[in-house]
Amino acid sequence: MVAMLVSHHIAAVAPPKVFSATAANAIGLEAVTELFEDKLGGVNNENNPGPLTTGYREINWDAPIVPFNMPGNFFRATVTRGLQVIAKQGKFAVSNDPNTHDNRFSTFLGQYPGIFKTFSPQRLFTPVLENKMWIRFFVPGTNKALGQNLPALVRGFGIIFTDVDFYGKTKLILFDQYDRKIGVYNAQPKNNGLTFLGVILEKTDPRGIKRVRVILGNAKVGFRDGAAYDVVTMDNFFYGEPIAVSHW
Repeated sequence: MVAMLVSHHIAAVAPPKVFSATAANAIGLEAVTELFEDKLGGVNNENNPGPLTTGYREINWDAPIVPFNMPGNFFRATVTRGLQVIAKQGKFAVSNDPNTHDNRFSTFLGQYPGIFKTFSPQRLFTPVLENKMWIRFFVPGTNKALGQNLPALVRGFGIIFTDVDFYGKTKLILFDQYDRKIGVYNAQPKNNGLTFLGVILEKTDPRGIKRVRVILGNAKVGFRDGAAYDVVTMDNFFYGEPIAVSHW
């Protein structure tokens, strides 16, 4: 038997558009995030089940329903946003849970409320056991536990980071539907402030974004942020409407 090698040749396409900005507070990032939303489709589809073909999704972590110890599939299986996060042992945390005394991850280290600002008050998000994670997309409203499994692609993805200190440590690495690297994009530093980093593929780009690798500084939560360690957490996620791979 002769093995067949399948080559997915992609004609030359325009490079993705990168949106990057820093600010001392949320007001300073409103213009760039509004532009990013507009380029993604302009309409926030919120919890509407798919399949949809236009608009974008946003996660801000702020609803009381989001637990402090959030499972990675929460915004896929419980809330219909079509996004799943993956990290070591599936451990994630969302700050300021109404059932705890946490304030911007003060339960990990008392230093954090003084350095972590929010874009949309008042909750933040982080993996717990490492400073990195994967993001995968699914058609919103489809749940693997119910026998459904509709992986999806998006045209753009962006994150609000908080307290980025070192350039080249906090980054997004995007992969296309064939698991080829689209690019590596570094977040700009803003000590004790906010950083937005987003990437959008051109409408004529056939690749789609299948998964995103997120690297947060050089240390996980629990380390003291300072000269040696850059501890970074996240606020809002913005991403294009997840569309099934078969319909891309």
